[in-house]
Amino acid sequence: LTTIDIGTLSLLECFYFNRNIQNVCLYHIIWQIKDLINSPEKLSFMSENEKQRYLELLDQNFSYIDTETILDFNLAGCWFFHKVGILNCFKIEKPPFQIAYIEDYDPYKEQILITYYTGDDKDVESIVVDGEEVYIDYKKIVKYDFLDRVFCYQKRLWVSLSKTFNGKLEIYINNIKARITFKRKQLQDIEVKFIFMEMLSNIKISDIWLLMDKDYEADDNAEHLYRYIMQNHPKQKIAFALRKESSDWERLEKEGFNLIEFGSFEFERIIKKASKVISSHCDEYLTKYITNRSQFVFIQHGVILNDLSRWLNFKKINLFITSTQAEYDSIANDYNCYKFGKKEVVLTGLARHDALLKNNRSNVKQILIMPTWRKNIVNSVVANSGKRKLNLDFKQTMYFKKYNSLINNNLLKKVCQ
Repeated sequence: LTTIDIGTLSLLECFYFNRNIQNVCLYHIIWQIKDLINSPEKLSFMSENEKQRYLELLDQNFSYIDTETILDFNLAGCWFFHKVGILNCFKIEKPPFQIAYIEDYDPYKEQILITYYTGDDKDVESIVVDGEEVYIDYKKIVKYDFLDRVFCYQKRLWVSLSKTFNGKLEIYINNIKARITFKRKQLQDIEVKFIFMEMLSNIKISDIWLLMDKDYEADDNAEHLYRYIMQNHPKQKIAFALRKESSDWERLEKEGFNLIEFGSFEFERIIKKASKVISSHCDEYLTKYITNRSQFVFIQHGVILNDLSRWLNFKKINLFITSTQAEYDSIANDYNCYKFGKKEVVLTGLARHDALLKNNRSNVKQILIMPTWRKNIVNSVVANSGKRKLNLDFKQTMYFKKYNSLINNNLLKKVCQ
């Protein structure tokens, strides 16, 4: 509050006519804005009145900063997304032009991904190739919030674009031609053949599928899916990645799994040429190996309850498995924070659930206790692995003490007997 009140606002009130002063103030404000987009919890220490006062101060600051200054500002990592959001959230304005981005290509369905940012979710877009409008196959609207306000929206459009198309691609938003950004170059229009020249290098170079759970442990959805493929689709080339020192290695080897040691030269060779990488986890130690040549299938290891968009949006996920209708809706529907839509997200359930039915014995009386993990009591992750260092103080936590008390409870023992 002090920075944007006594600092920037006081300066702008006296020297608002000075473009350099506007830039200096915007530089100090942009750091706060970037940090708070979709992150309201970072101001949880403030009362509601203080939050409203904070928004009022930002409004006052931006009333002195010209639209041209905002559009021309490129410091502190500020790009068109932030500029659209600032104009919408604090000045209730639209930029005088639009920029659309060609972000991805699906060679299997011959679709390209076009995205753009706007303050108006009712914007109407038109994709034209050689004078003819092209059908939009999938559309997703992602919402970015700033406290209790809408910062801006991102529209994600998957558009059919066959290799047989010729001519120029043009993008219109509200009947106004948008600039096109492709491979960091900004264009008024772009030849379709040029898009394919750049994008077709990402097509698969091998039919093998690489499956993996954790690097040190199997027995999750990837193992169960691998077994299903091995038994029902024997012609499909598959491999399973795991560390050799894993307690699951010998068991899977005896079962006939085509095992590849995680992190080995052979692993790196296969993951770089695999047409699909299929995993129940998508941590950095795995995803850093995956190239644009491969489709990444995230088969998950559980059901998402809380919003994980800030983590998952940085991942390139081609197929995203969900288990319940509520989970599917929370990710695939419009106006949430996830970039994934109905093209990427499917509702299938988890592969390991099949084993629950197979091994079900209805005549056995059991009490199942399933503790969930707590981020604040686990230790740091081992480098290049999903394994965590042992927390030597774990038995001192209230979490352990409560569960230990439950498991050793005399009443529970009597019920079991």
